[in-house]
Amino acid sequence: MNKMINDIKSIPIKEVALKLGIKVKGNKANCFGGHDNKTPSLSFTPGKNLWHCFGCGLGGNNIDLVEKSLRCTFKQSLQWFATNFGINIFNFRKTHDKLYNRQKVAVRQGIKKATAEVDTYKADLELYEWIIKKLELSPEGENYLRERGLKEETISYFKLCDIVSPNKLFMEAVKAWGLERLHKAGLTRINRNKTHSFIWWGHNIIIPFMSNGHVTYIQARRLEQGGPKYINISNIQKPMFNLDILRKLKPGSRVYICEGVFDCIVGWQFKLNTVGILGVGSFKDEWVDLFANFNIVIIPDADEAGEAFGLKVQKVFAKMAKVIQIVKLPNGSDLNDFLTEKHRR
Repeated sequence: MNKMINDIKSIPIKEVALKLGIKVKGNKANCFGGHDNKTPSLSFTPGKNLWHCFGCGLGGNNIDLVEKSLRCTFKQSLQWFATNFGINIFNFRKTHDKLYNRQKVAVRQGIKKATAEVDTYKADLELYEWIIKKLELSPEGENYLRERGLKEETISYFKLCDIVSPNKLFMEAVKAWGLERLHKAGLTRINRNKTHSFIWWGHNIIIPFMSNGHVTYIQARRLEQGGPKYINISNIQKPMFNLDILRKLKPGSRVYICEGVFDCIVGWQFKLNTVGILGVGSFKDEWVDLFANFNIVIIPDADEAGEAFGLKVQKVFAKMAKVIQIVKLPNGSDLNDFLTEKHRR
């Protein structure tokens, strides 16, 4: 295995870059991260066979370059070298698969032992932040968000990412944090055979809820057909999305209360001061005080559930003698659809 890794690392770094489609000029190139404007920030050091980007801070050897530019795993990067440079990885694959299967069995055995119910559920900010830092945004995930009309600035601002292999992340999380803590944080579900598994399965867009720079909640939008579209953390109170915007606004500003996260995100992209509520039952009476100094506009979805949402929020504000406005969208649409379609025209 060491010989195979050394063989890969000895391949000239600029040859690897060219195979990846990176246009190299001398020892410079535009970074694959897409942040370069005029001056290339990706630099190669052929003598040491290393690379470094002075824009985003990434760098390393040949394998690191493939992993970061293609956003793939270590094993997938080795397969790439086998395909493009004829590196023999057969022995590594056999060894890796044996080790992976042993780890998988060990985690499953640990899960079966930890079947006791946990009575206390509590938002775990440290654990949620660990998960978000582990994730990036795959090309498929980015395509989905772009198709919904989101710009790069918006995706970056809301720290949107995705999870392609939930089982792999689950195994890492169990090893790092323990099954009981994951369960208390609302990140596991108990199966019929009394074992635990992640609340997420398949390909999901991951949406972190931020407050004062901390991740306080996570919602997932499933990209595959069948099952629920959205997955929320189990047994944890749903907070308001984009809450921090209220701390930045001047008294008298207009604030738009949206039904759902993507309506809020698209509204923000169109320069509206939006916050998102996760359904009719999620709006808490105590939140009214947060809006005391603002002019409130509710934008519910144009369906029965949206109508119920608008009336519920209006009723809560009425108790506090707060007058609000409700915007009615075209039948069957939501703010996301309305603004995106209007922009396309």
